[in-house]
Amino acid sequence: MDAGSSKAAHAAATGEGRSAVDSRDAALGTSTSTGEGREVSAGSDSRETALEAARLIHEHKGEDTVVLDISGASSFADYFVISTARSSAHLSGLHRELQVLLRGRGIRPLNAGHKIGGESGWLLLDCGDLVIHLMEKEQREFYDLERLWFKAERISYWSKSS
Repeated sequence: MDAGSSKAAHAAATGEGRSAVDSRDAALGTSTSTGEGREVSAGSDSRETALEAARLIHEHKGEDTVVLDISGASSFADYFVISTARSSAHLSGLHRELQVLLRGRGIRPLNAGHKIGGESGWLLLDCGDLVIHLMEKEQREFYDLERLWFKAERISYWSKSS
């Protein structure tokens, strides 16, 4: 991965580059529009969307799937879903399945599934208060987002009480 891709990946993982309005709206849990017609779902069911996305990823053979509540450590999002795909084809398949889930919930990602650095092995879906990271093994190990967000609470996505 070149320096430009590394910077883009860092910005996506940390939330750098979002406008003050985006950060405020994500922190308040209000709905925003990007000006490109893509609306972002925000509010009370972002937790359930994160859990449902994690279950879907797990059911489609995503590996080491975790849900992190980053609301206490972040002003730009409340939840991360992070999972490992076995190959670029698997990554694309997970992306398609997530698009169906999100569309069904009326959520249109800000970035519409932009792959960081082209065919980098990392796909990020920025849904405002929910950010989904799908990575191939090499990128997952290198960026180690769970360690970066060590203050975040891990949430079980199989719990009946969630």
